[in-house]
Amino acid sequence: MMNTLEALLALMVYFSLPLIFSGILKHRPHGPLILEIILASYAVFMAILARLNWLVTEFQLDVFLMGFLVIVAMMFAGKHAKIGGARRIRISMLDLFLIAVVFASVAEEIVFRGMIQNLLNLYIPWSTLGLKWSTILASLAFTFFHAANVFARFETLLEFVLAIPTRFVLSLIIGYTYQRSNALIVPIVLHAVINFIIFLGFLKNRERST
Repeated sequence: MMNTLEALLALMVYFSLPLIFSGILKHRPHGPLILEIILASYAVFMAILARLNWLVTEFQLDVFLMGFLVIVAMMFAGKHAKIGGARRIRISMLDLFLIAVVFASVAEEIVFRGMIQNLLNLYIPWSTLGLKWSTILASLAFTFFHAANVFARFETLLEFVLAIPTRFVLSLIIGYTYQRSNALIVPIVLHAVINFIIFLGFLKNRERST
C-alpha cells in the first residue's frame, strides 16, 4: 500500500502529465486520445501500486438501484446534449468515444475515487446522512477539475459553469457507489455508461445539424 506522501507524489505526477505532454502532442494526429491513453495507463499503474480493489465482493442493492436510476435519468438528459461551435477542438467521433467512454472513465475514477477519496477518508472519516465527507470533497474536486476542458477546448467557459451542478450531483452519486462497494469497477462502469449516453446525444445532435 502507498503511504500518504507516496500517494500525493503519485497524484502530482498524474496532474503534471498533461503539462508535460500537451505541447508535444498538441499538433499531432489523435493527440488528445494519446494523452488520455497515457493518463489512463498511469492511473492503472497507480491503482496497482496502491493495491486498490477492482471487483465487487458482494451484491449491494442500493448501489445497483442508484446506478440504474442515474442511467435512466441520463437517457433523457442525454437527448439534449449539444455538440459545440467553432471554439471546440476538432476531434473525430471515434477519438471522442475512446477518450470519454473508455480512457477518461478509467483514469478519472481511479484518481478521484480510488486515490483522492480514499486518501481524504483517512483524515476526514466523518459522514452526514450516510454520505462521507471524503466523498463530497472528492466530488467537488472532480467537478472543478473539469475546468481543464475549457483550456483543452472541449467545452466553453459558459458550458462548464452551467454543467457544475449536474457534474457535482453525478459525481456524488458515483462517489457514493464507490464508498459503498469499495470496488473500482463500479464507478468506472457507471461513469463510462453516463459518458456513452452523452456521446450518443452528441451523435444524434450532429446528425440533425448536417
